[in-house]
Amino acid sequence: MRPEFAKLLFTNAELFIRRLPRHWMREFIPVQAEFCNVGEAVPWSDREKGDFLPIAEGGVYGTNWEYAWFHITANIPEHLRNVPLALRLNLNGEVLIFDSFGIPYFSLTDKSVFDRTYIK
Repeated sequence: MRPEFAKLLFTNAELFIRRLPRHWMREFIPVQAEFCNVGEAVPWSDREKGDFLPIAEGGVYGTNWEYAWFHITANIPEHLRNVPLALRLNLNGEVLIFDSFGIPYFSLTDKSVFDRTYIK
């Protein structure tokens, strides 16, 4: 991606976020998170064999190219139980979210090592 195109995309994203109506994000609910650093990739069936430790925003859960499993929970108030919710999540790396059966549901990343605009 050319640097000027990347800058345009980031600028547009920032403008979009600033223009979001406040009523779309009317409540922020804290989440509780814990992680288990497994070092190497492990199968879904082994995901809970390690020790899970609490982690707070900004906490370190591993180094580059290490793997970790996370449990993220929240107490959803009754008045929000039937309302679509969103989770703001940045684990500063690549993320694969699974459903309760171990089927990949969604993936996230905060950057790509293959994009020249991120190479220092």
